Amino acid sequence: MNPEPSDADVESLVTMGICANRKDAILKLRANGNDIQRTIEAIFENPSGGSTGDQADTERDRSWDESHFHTDKTQYPNQNVPSFNIHPSDDLSDTLQPNVFGAPSRPPSRVNDRETIDLTQAHAAADPSKSRSFEDREDEDLRKAMALSMSDQHPQESGVTNASGSHFGPASQDHYDTSKWSLTATRATAHEIVLDPEPADRRRHGDEPAVLIPSPSAPYLASLLTILHAIPRAREVLLGREALLGDYGRDKEWWKGTAVKVPRVVDVATHPSALAQGEILHETQRLMAFLDRTLRSYGSVDVLSGLIPDRTHTMETTVGDFFDGLQGDLGLKDSNSPSAVFFKSRGVKVSTVTGDKVGQSSTSVLELHIDNEMAESNATLYEALDDMIWDGMAGDDEMEAYLDKVADVFVIAVSRFDTSRPSRGIQMPAVWYPDRYLEQSKHLAAEMRFKKAAILTQVEEMTKMEAHIVSYRSGPNKAAVDPRDLLRAAIAHFESGTSRMNGVHDEAEAMSGQERARLATTEQLQATLDSVMEKLRSEGADVTTEAELISATVLQERKEQARESLRELSALLTKPSPHPALNPQHRYTLRGVGTDPHITYVLYPASESTGTSGRAVQEYQWWRLSYSATDSTPVTKVKVDEDLVLQAATQEGRACLLVYASDKAMDERNSYALPEALQTFVQTDNAAFRAELSGATAAGITEAHGLRGVISIVDTDEPFATSV
Repeated sequence: MNPEPSDADVESLVTMGICANRKDAILKLRANGNDIQRTIEAIFENPSGGSTGDQADTERDRSWDESHFHTDKTQYPNQNVPSFNIHPSDDLSDTLQPNVFGAPSRPPSRVNDRETIDLTQAHAAADPSKSRSFEDREDEDLRKAMALSMSDQHPQESGVTNASGSHFGPASQDHYDTSKWSLTATRATAHEIVLDPEPADRRRHGDEPAVLIPSPSAPYLASLLTILHAIPRAREVLLGREALLGDYGRDKEWWKGTAVKVPRVVDVATHPSALAQGEILHETQRLMAFLDRTLRSYGSVDVLSGLIPDRTHTMETTVGDFFDGLQGDLGLKDSNSPSAVFFKSRGVKVSTVTGDKVGQSSTSVLELHIDNEMAESNATLYEALDDMIWDGMAGDDEMEAYLDKVADVFVIAVSRFDTSRPSRGIQMPAVWYPDRYLEQSKHLAAEMRFKKAAILTQVEEMTKMEAHIVSYRSGPNKAAVDPRDLLRAAIAHFESGTSRMNGVHDEAEAMSGQERARLATTEQLQATLDSVMEKLRSEGADVTTEAELISATVLQERKEQARESLRELSALLTKPSPHPALNPQHRYTLRGVGTDPHITYVLYPASESTGTSGRAVQEYQWWRLSYSATDSTPVTKVKVDEDLVLQAATQEGRACLLVYASDKAMDERNSYALPEALQTFVQTDNAAFRAELSGATAAGITEAHGLRGVISIVDTDEPFATSV
């Protein structure tokens, strides 16, 4: 009999919570020879065994269980044979019973409970030399499966039966009618995987700006952020100092689109959307820090674009959704805080009869669509905005519309209604004044609208008169034809009859009577045409009486004069004026243009100069930043002048993103150093890039494109701290 376990061991098991009480601890120790270490291991290996402290449970764990030897372990149904049923020899006495108590003389056997299987023939047919390994059999099965799938015995079929509408499926025909079929992407989120160049070719040089490369799911987002970063007040808003993280994490692949995982404590039970709150702002903060002080030439916005709702992937929806998400994150504590509504502009429509507001709209990006007529008339941005803001109000004196709030950073998305046309066709100003659209100028704007409406009515009437003069209809449903074209066609017809006489010496004798008549008619028609053309060229034609032949040339001149009057009216409050009432007060300058998702023009800080007051003045330089995934150097940065930028804003690409900023937004006193947490983030990323550069140099990559010798890396926080 085992001695009783020591009180110290029993107390240890109870104190550690391994056993529920002393009785349970004593039983466990007894079952394991009073060895406390073995007891603990046994309990952890079988936590449920004897855990109730009942002695019967412990004894059952230590007892023999015959039932385990009668479970179904073979395919034979008879399982009631005792596990140790010893079959004696046939010559034993009848007095001996089949079950003999004592030590077994041989292993248990079940031969009497099943039929004997004869494997003689199978063994004889087996050829060890033909045996194959598992890999060989697997390869053979794969070959059979591929041969079966490529055979024409059971071809796979797909299609749509008895249905209407658009359907998608694999291309199975050699030719498709282009009016009924089109190619489409199978995955909206699919994007091209591009191999990055060597680290030396991804290094930021000199005073060039860092650039963000576009994401297929968010066009123009990279252009927008690159431009906003160069506007001091916009940069401050995007840094969101009122909602900073203590740690922005780190990931050496973040710059190319890998999300940074930062642990956070959120209450998703009470607020299910709390997990996503602040993510757009925090990723924007990282990108602002990256553009501030990175050593890399470019980075990616893929992480940020993945946080924006996936809609139509158009310029307007992408930019608008980004601003909406940013406003939500900035306004978590106060939705009307200055930062939350910084990019918002608001327009109202007011009844002049009652003075009540009948409509109001707020937006962070103004969507401006250009029709063909405006694009072909060489109109300006002001005229396009006039048509949009005062749509249908040209001669309406009972309604007025104006902007009661213009954001300090004003973003305009310009596109054509006719997407087949290659450019916008309107002139973009380098300096834009919104004064004519403000409430303080609503009376001047109303007078301008009425005068423009009157002139446009005159132009329309003159156009109708011109069409009446120079057009001829042979019937009510016939197309209009220029009478001069009819005369020319008649002359050509009659001249064809006399052309056969070319080369005849005596034309008078050779001509028949019919031919002489044809020649006379031709001469008469030519004289009539000359007379009409002379009258059309006359300067003194009177256009007041319909009975007189009105000069189309004079009409054209008067139409041009009317258009010139329109241009003069359209210049209201668009440039400085000596007249105080006509001198605009709110100056906005063009800070950037995105003419294509892959092309960005940005006015970036350059050197400082001394102003008239003796204070340093920040100078700016236009840069053209382009990205091409197929080039060996994917990012190209070129200095350009303002004229080229304005030309590109008008002609380059099918749509463009314009960003104007007020003088207040450009005040350099609004720009401050990065918060410490963001400095740490970008320094960590720079350290990772330094490691890449050092590794590339150590590996002998010193002749890569863009590398001018051995890289010398200075351990500093400055963004351009690399030298060669």
